[in-house]
Amino acid sequence: MTTKTISLKELSEKILGRVLPVIPVDLDEFFEEDDDGNWVIDSDTRIQVREEEVNFDFIEKKIQYVLNTGDLSQLDPIVVVKMPDGSYKLLDGAHTAGIKIELGHTTSDAIILDFEKDLGGSISHAKMLGNLLNKPAKEKQAYTINDVKNSLYEFMAEKEERGEDPKPTEEEYNWFVSLFPDVSRAQLGQFVSYTSAGGRQKPAKSYSKEQLKNIAKTYEIMERFDGYSIVGPYNLGHAQNVALSAAMLKMAEKNTKKVVILLYCKSKSQVRAWVDKDGNPTKKRTNLLQKFNTLSNRFHVEIVVEMIKYK
Repeated sequence: MTTKTISLKELSEKILGRVLPVIPVDLDEFFEEDDDGNWVIDSDTRIQVREEEVNFDFIEKKIQYVLNTGDLSQLDPIVVVKMPDGSYKLLDGAHTAGIKIELGHTTSDAIILDFEKDLGGSISHAKMLGNLLNKPAKEKQAYTINDVKNSLYEFMAEKEERGEDPKPTEEEYNWFVSLFPDVSRAQLGQFVSYTSAGGRQKPAKSYSKEQLKNIAKTYEIMERFDGYSIVGPYNLGHAQNVALSAAMLKMAEKNTKKVVILLYCKSKSQVRAWVDKDGNPTKKRTNLLQKFNTLSNRFHVEIVVEMIKYK
């Protein structure tokens, strides 16, 4: 375990210190282009470290900064992992990649790591490295405690797949603390207490403002919802206030008695508020839908709630 600890730390220091070779890679390997010419994240080409894929507000802010100043110096090379089948997966620099492709760049400088040789063929090692690279400098967002927790769960799941006890040993606990010194041994133990076998958690699906607008347009032309007013999408945290108010105003404006409220989960915590670990509806979700149903009956209108894809 000690060897791997040193390896990940040294590797992160080499990457951050810009001592590894840098080569250009095509940015479109990590995105898809929709029918309107917008770049959309291709989740299958990412090793996701954070709970959400990207923060689009952060990207838009930095794009405007570059447009205003012409300063690209804060955009470091992205870090890409070459997988055993020869494909590339983006490990670090999701925000940088998003900024560059929206600015019209077709390539980006990149540091290429080998999945087997550099990361021991382990996704959990890749995620730990990704967290070590998420320093709060330049155009990045620092790792969070939940990011470390998800790396721990990934590590536990890999142990279980190898037929080992998924619970970390004391040496492994110490290893995590050495990698992430702002996370305590007690916190790690608490994370483990939540699950006996660990588990992989996919990030909440991220949508840009343009994507959300296009989703709304799609619902507006669906035969299934002909005659309905469409509002949203709104993130789940706004379902009981902003979304509901918009729905009532929209029906009044369009003189209809039928409305579709589109919702999405902007974070892993909102996903957990919508479904439990087994994918079943939560009490919060049931209460929310019951409230909408009560209002529908009270005001003799039809309120339909549609949750868009969240993972």
